[in-house]
Amino acid sequence: ATGSGAAVIDTGGGGVARFTTLEGAPSDTVASTAGAWSAVAGPTSASDGDVEPALLSGPSGADLLVFSRCLPGIAEDRRILIARRFDPAAHDWGPEIALTSQPVGGRAADRQPAILAAGAGAARIFFSTDRTGGPDLAELTLSAADIPGPITAWAPVAAERTAPRPIGLPGGDTLLLFRSDANVALDQLSPELAGLRDRMATTRS
Repeated sequence: ATGSGAAVIDTGGGGVARFTTLEGAPSDTVASTAGAWSAVAGPTSASDGDVEPALLSGPSGADLLVFSRCLPGIAEDRRILIARRFDPAAHDWGPEIALTSQPVGGRAADRQPAILAAGAGAARIFFSTDRTGGPDLAELTLSAADIPGPITAWAPVAAERTAPRPIGLPGGDTLLLFRSDANVALDQLSPELAGLRDRMATTRS
């Protein structure tokens, strides 16, 4: 919202929440005309190192939450992935499910999880990890019975690959977007993506 604008959100059931800035307020502080906000709520955790949450909305509110946990008391960067399912009947989060663990005789930092529904309550979980030496990508499957499958790591390349974002496509295909520091010649990008439609120069002879 801006000093002269507002945002309106349909809250369902005929309710509407309108957000607008307070005239003359410092930094255009945003206020709501829909009443007080509810208290912050979330799954309790015994760890202070739970970060980078990813959420998959499930049927009837049975959501799946996956996050990265930094193991305490260790100088090296060691992280694992934890999952929890929300029980809409009990209105509470279920027990923790350890999706990954530290490799025997080594270490790993499993981070940036992203979830894709795999049907019948199962899920594919993509994440970044340094298990193969440098930041790269891997995935595993979590069954509907909450049993994690083995980790499938991508073959390492010279470039770093992080922050995966899977997108389910019609026909069952999957499009995976991710960040990379690989060098790319300008003429390998579409002008629209590169923002260079009117001034793009060919870099190859």
